[in-house]
Amino acid sequence: MILKKIFSKDGKNVKFEPNHELLKRYAHSSVDFEAKPVEEQKLLSIFYANNYDLITRIDEDLSLSVSATKMKMTDIDKGIALCNESITAFEQAKADYSNISGGNIYFNDIWENSLSESGAPVSEIDNIKKLLQDLKYNYYEKKAEFEENKKVITDMENKLIEIISSNPGIRQSEIYEMFEEQFKNDIRLILFHWSREKRISRLRSLNTYRLYYKKD
Repeated sequence: MILKKIFSKDGKNVKFEPNHELLKRYAHSSVDFEAKPVEEQKLLSIFYANNYDLITRIDEDLSLSVSATKMKMTDIDKGIALCNESITAFEQAKADYSNISGGNIYFNDIWENSLSESGAPVSEIDNIKKLLQDLKYNYYEKKAEFEENKKVITDMENKLIEIISSNPGIRQSEIYEMFEEQFKNDIRLILFHWSREKRISRLRSLNTYRLYYKKD
């Protein structure tokens, strides 16, 4: 049972109810929450209930940092900097969680045993360290490759701006259909970062988002 703490109106009585948000987070992990010992489930549930705001902030910041390293890169030096920033953010998040009861377990389950798009277990930090090593050891080869990416990404971003500004409320899933399948992940990450930078608004609509362009 995944639990969250619920207080009565007078703030005195406490009971536990299923916490679907914690369940959703574990759905992206290779760890089966329901298979854990009951006491560990309760520990994690209490940890999540007592630290929800902190967990949300740390996980969102770390997600943003990690996702930046997955975008099609256009600058080798910026790519190396992004990897180093992500590694630092990862280590800081691990340290923050280690100071809270249940935090180490949660961090290991969610961030060090997450699932790849193929469904295979993957460690986000290991992937970033491998990418950083590749960028450093193949610097000039990657630099030339990223220069070629630059025009592709710039053209894509310009087209995305045109589409969103001309079609307020367009579904993100509709935009994917306007580009080749190989660019879907790049588009997803671009829109995610634009939303965080408040260049666009993304409003949840069923299993996708409706997009609105914010003019300067």
